[in-house]
Amino acid sequence: LRFSLDPQLHSLPLGRGQEYVLSPRFIDPNSRTLADRLQQDARATNLGDAPATRPLSVRLMREHPATFRVTAPAPPDAASAAFDEQLRSLFPLTPSQEELFCLSRQNAVQCVNGPPGSGKTYFSAALICRLLVRALLVPGAVQRVLVTAFTHAAIDNLLNKVAELLGGRAVLAFAAEAAIELPVPRKFQRDDSKEFTVGCEVQHTDAGRYYVEEIRENGFLIRPVGGGGEQVVGASEIRRWRAFSLLSTDKKQQQRLEDELRRRVLLLGCTCYQTPKVRESLAAKFDFLLVDEASQMLLTHLSMSLPLLQDLRPPVPGRPP
Repeated sequence: LRFSLDPQLHSLPLGRGQEYVLSPRFIDPNSRTLADRLQQDARATNLGDAPATRPLSVRLMREHPATFRVTAPAPPDAASAAFDEQLRSLFPLTPSQEELFCLSRQNAVQCVNGPPGSGKTYFSAALICRLLVRALLVPGAVQRVLVTAFTHAAIDNLLNKVAELLGGRAVLAFAAEAAIELPVPRKFQRDDSKEFTVGCEVQHTDAGRYYVEEIRENGFLIRPVGGGGEQVVGASEIRRWRAFSLLSTDKKQQQRLEDELRRRVLLLGCTCYQTPKVRESLAAKFDFLLVDEASQMLLTHLSMSLPLLQDLRPPVPGRPP
């Protein structure tokens, strides 16, 4: 067996008789992209400069977590307080979640941890909805939110939850009364409507929603989401179900992508590996970054998304341009 290491990625000298462990987790086509991203940040770093001018990945690695905490914000004016009260009724949270929401608005970096079923996805979706809807209530305000994760499934789950909350009867009635157009959650991804895996949610030609239970030679065994009898259908009878819309990665759709990214209130989801493609079309940076299932990520993966963020600062809903 003969092998060599790329000297631009590794400086480890190989010696006869020594033992090495090759980990497939870190040997993949994205290793070069990750290394390039960190090298760019390293070249842009001058430790003699003020910390605020350093790349965000360098700040996260070098600065103490207390650096990203700030003092409590000034009391809101009457109009802002009224907005916040309306949003609390539209997107309610438990007392502990409400406390965490306040911390998320005060701190530049905030971690959310909890066991399965503790409401992390709902909290994240409600937080996003509050940020977006509040910005819509302030004329000319800007609020661009980026959701990223290691897997497509995590992003789909959160975007679907946001769409569900924004589609609630009370929220739609409020939007109509306030004369605001609710944003549509969007995801940067090619159309995979005909790619199915066991467990994925699909929409049948009868407009019903189903889970794919089994993949067979003659089609797909599907079961209604709300329960009921199973049936076997062909690929032409179903498509991937999603409550959000896709922004195609196809270069033919480049203009549409650029137009969407110019919106002042925007929610976009993409995996960490897709963020370099988004940067190519980005007219403005994002104000808020939400990393779902962050425990599955290394800081190296997160560094791919950080150049899309304005700065490490608390989100300010309704920030003027």
